[in-house]
Amino acid sequence: MKGIDVSKHNGDITWNDVKNDGIEFAIIRGGYGQGIYDQKAEYNLKECNRVGIPCGLYWFSYAYNETMARREAEYALSLARKHKIELPIYWDFEYDSETYAKAQKNPVSKDTVIKMLFAFCETIEKNGYYAGNYTNRDFESRYFKDQNKRFDTWLALWTSDNLPSTVPNGYGIHQYWSKGSVNGISTNVDVDVTYIDYPKRIRSYGRNNLAKEKTEIELAVEWAKKNGISDSADMEKSITIEQLLLILYRLFKAKE
Repeated sequence: MKGIDVSKHNGDITWNDVKNDGIEFAIIRGGYGQGIYDQKAEYNLKECNRVGIPCGLYWFSYAYNETMARREAEYALSLARKHKIELPIYWDFEYDSETYAKAQKNPVSKDTVIKMLFAFCETIEKNGYYAGNYTNRDFESRYFKDQNKRFDTWLALWTSDNLPSTVPNGYGIHQYWSKGSVNGISTNVDVDVTYIDYPKRIRSYGRNNLAKEKTEIELAVEWAKKNGISDSADMEKSITIEQLLLILYRLFKAKE
């Protein structure tokens, strides 16, 4: 699945054109720091919902302690609750995040960053949403080593040929270039790829306020009961030949 991630820096996006260009998912910057919402977040989320592009969120972090990271999660959740979010909500801690912490005379250690990651992601999870972590190889080595298995990781790893490749093992989404070109977006745009059907996965877990998709058997049972094809009290039990014949008889009678 081919996707993009965007923020206000990508300007006014024509989402119909984006979809027609083959984009299958989008991750929208919700905001950054302590409650500063991205000026285009509401528009981008509404438009993704309107045109049917599954979307997720990321929050750019300026936290330097667990309390601040939890607040960032709450800000992201306040936005997510107003829209249909079919991909994870990601915590995004980068070089500017480190620089800000130092400027505030609160430089972060590996232990602090891990605690902030858990504070953000567990807050997301406790509120019924699917959480993830955005990172690159450098930060992964310095901060997030061995953390991949706890939260899904969206990895920034730009390829030498600027073309999508198989998502590396252990990662959910691969951001493979920062200068992609997509119809409907006037600027360069980050481009991503995934082989995970996140909308399906998240529904199967009953997260993000998405209704769990019913199996074909469950849909068949509902149809049979609704149309009077079967009146069995327990549709999971085996039936006799006579009951099967009755079901078939009712089915063909309904078509006459």
